[in-house]
Amino acid sequence: MDEAQVTVAVEQVRLLAYRRLRRLRYSPRVAALITDILLYAQIGGNSQGVLKLLRSGTGSLADTPGDEADDQQEPRTAAAYRDELAALPCGLFEAPRQLPQSRKARLTECNPWTLHIDGRGENAMVVMGLATAGVLSRARAHGIGLAGTCGTYTSTGAVGYYARWIAQCGCIGLVCSGSSPHVAPASCAEALLGTNPLAWAAPLADADGATEPLVFDMSTSAITYWEVGAAAAAQQPLPPGVAIDRHGRATRDPAAVEALLTVAGWKGTGLSLLVEVLTGPLVGATCASTDDSEGVQRNWGNVVVALDPGAFGAGLGSDDDHRRQVIGGITALVQRIRSARPDDQHERPAMVGDRSAARRRNARRTGAMHMPPWLLHELQQAVDRDDDGGMGERE
Repeated sequence: MDEAQVTVAVEQVRLLAYRRLRRLRYSPRVAALITDILLYAQIGGNSQGVLKLLRSGTGSLADTPGDEADDQQEPRTAAAYRDELAALPCGLFEAPRQLPQSRKARLTECNPWTLHIDGRGENAMVVMGLATAGVLSRARAHGIGLAGTCGTYTSTGAVGYYARWIAQCGCIGLVCSGSSPHVAPASCAEALLGTNPLAWAAPLADADGATEPLVFDMSTSAITYWEVGAAAAAQQPLPPGVAIDRHGRATRDPAAVEALLTVAGWKGTGLSLLVEVLTGPLVGATCASTDDSEGVQRNWGNVVVALDPGAFGAGLGSDDDHRRQVIGGITALVQRIRSARPDDQHERPAMVGDRSAARRRNARRTGAMHMPPWLLHELQQAVDRDDDGGMGERE
């Protein structure tokens, strides 16, 4: 589903997304966190980007406003919002330094290395931020940190964001998320599984301070729910072999999709079921196919794991020495793959996550990003409508 892109300043899109979220009654710190998670996806070419601010659907932020009181939403100019955003910590390219606190979520320390969070309706990105920070502190202290969450029903955003955050802090990260049913298991014509993304990331030796961690982020469905929405908005057909209609027949029409298919058939079904196992009743959430009640739609689960590369050091020397050996070994493996002889389809070997990492490096270096022109136009229009609705004034 390749399409034309326009070049736009990162800070322009970041400010538009932040203003939209503030108009949706998210507090400044929550809006800043969500903005950075959405832009992480948008810059990297991931489907979990700013479209979620504009369209209804599973995990839509447009459908799930924040809970800041209306009387706290003072009329503001774009310049005032720019100043407000500039004063908040940015977690777009670096690991977040400060997180918004939750008035809803309940955190329970199950044992020294395991944390459970019941979101109780809190925004899922806030809950995932708490979970990620929680597993990192436990991994540093105990070698491993494990968090399970339930009680959320908004989008987590790209799960690679949290895995990368863990790797940026020197640990190996694994993250997976469940959601409502949109995917047919192999051999079925009925949506029974979530799109069930999973991501992992590992730190690499960083000689110049600019090395991106190794990040792999995938949906266990052939395409994501939001890729269908993007194709519909761009009036483009879906790729072949990714979806079926209500008769169980293959379709490329976004409007005719009854269910998505799993990636790689039975293998994708197996991976999707693993995510269901980890993010369902194990953490107090529900499996995607349980029923269609409101309770299911408001109780999605997530699992976040951080592993200290030096966790097995006591048996192999010292923690510090083993940590350096592990990171050095991962880095050497990546370099060996990149220097391998290419096949007849590629000029040079590539590594998982290379394209997204290159886009992030370029955006950080130039301050510019690429996005579909229709999406930028819709985002600007949404912000303009917010302002024209009497909630504020434009510059």
